[in-house]
Amino acid sequence: MSIESPLKELLNRKAKVLSDVTPNPAEIRNEWLGAIGNLFSSIENWIGDTEGVDTSREQNHIEEEQLGLYEIDNLLLKVGDQTVRVRPKGRFIIGAQGRVDIIGEKGMASIIRRDNEWQRIIREHELRFESFDESVFANILSEVMK
Repeated sequence: MSIESPLKELLNRKAKVLSDVTPNPAEIRNEWLGAIGNLFSSIENWIGDTEGVDTSREQNHIEEEQLGLYEIDNLLLKVGDQTVRVRPKGRFIIGAQGRVDIIGEKGMASIIRRDNEWQRIIREHELRFESFDESVFANILSEVMK
């Protein structure tokens, strides 16, 4: 019978504890995809049947160290001859549980998910955040569209 070294014993104990509390990557990815689906549904509901605005989705691929390569939708808003792309950037973001970029011809704005709430990032002298809702989305569109 061999006796484990203190190092191996410590590492085995830590590995067991971490495996018990570390979320499954598939669960994290599914939760993230659900959050994006809910966000896109909110935006589509805000737009409703607004005349001259069409929405569609396109496939995107993201690769993250913790989740590997996965498919995720982008939401496209077609307004006249302009397209605004709502593009998930990733789930693992410092200080947040995900980031989505809203990209138009004039620029880009970002929203992040913190504590299960989408918030707009306002970049001024220091970062500020505001809850993401229909009026904030309208402000972002006015900034990113020409």
